[in-house]
Amino acid sequence: EGIAVIITDVTHQVQARRESESRERATAQLNQTLTAQQAELETLNAHLQDQALELEQQTEEAQSLSEELESANELLRQSAHLSDTARDAAESENKAKADFLAAMSHELRTPLNAISGYVQLMAMELHGPITEKQRTALDRIARSQTVLSRLIEDVLSFARIDAGHVEYNLGDVPIEEVLDGVEALVSPQLEMKGLRYSYCHIEPTVTVRADRDKVEQIMLNLLSNAIKFTDSGSVVVECEAMPDEVLVRVRDTGRGIPPDKLQSIFEPFVQVDTGLKRGSGGSGLGLAISRELARGMSGNITAESASDGGAVFTLALPRG
Repeated sequence: EGIAVIITDVTHQVQARRESESRERATAQLNQTLTAQQAELETLNAHLQDQALELEQQTEEAQSLSEELESANELLRQSAHLSDTARDAAESENKAKADFLAAMSHELRTPLNAISGYVQLMAMELHGPITEKQRTALDRIARSQTVLSRLIEDVLSFARIDAGHVEYNLGDVPIEEVLDGVEALVSPQLEMKGLRYSYCHIEPTVTVRADRDKVEQIMLNLLSNAIKFTDSGSVVVECEAMPDEVLVRVRDTGRGIPPDKLQSIFEPFVQVDTGLKRGSGGSGLGLAISRELARGMSGNITAESASDGGAVFTLALPRG
């Protein structure tokens, strides 16, 4: 017997199988890559769609905003036209007020000055002798004329302030000189009511940045007000120099001010006493005028009730 040996060369089959397996692996990897890329493309497409939608919304908002801006511009153009019209109307109204004030200053003061002049002539007996009763009547006429002149001056002053026709000649004003000067002006009122008056002097070198005439007018208003509402006791003027301002206080022992009136008394035509039988006269404009004049000089006026009765009005003015 013999042994038969058959040898078959399978190199090509093995190589072919390996190549097939390699191609299958490559195909699987390619499929995975394509699947991943497709998912990325779908995600990108969804993102692009969202951006497109957002861009569309922004476009619509921009168009709406553009329309709103155009409407706003149109309103501004209309407003500018109305502002010009309103300004012209305001200027016309102010001119009318100025003309009215000029006319009233003449028309009201002229007959009052005539009354005062004729009263003086009669009191001097230039038109013949007069009796004591007639002299008493003339004195009452003269006092009434003075009161009426003061009321008219208050009304005209308030009208000038309201119309914006008040001019301020600001300068460094020695407050000591002003306070010394107003004392002489109110002395007759103090003597008539038997009130004591005292002034706590301040250094003559202390000045305020203000209009001297306006400061005098304010102090006359405050002192006259204090005297009017004080039946007995005293009126005291105190002055205090602060680093940036000077405070002038007018303190009285009068009727005082109710807490609910401390702010409203500075409003035009407001008085503490109301009704036809109130004990004091006046237009109710003195304090309103004084505060507006003070504020026109960068100052202010405040009021408070004193703890022992009476009232305290404080004028604050910037230091010179």
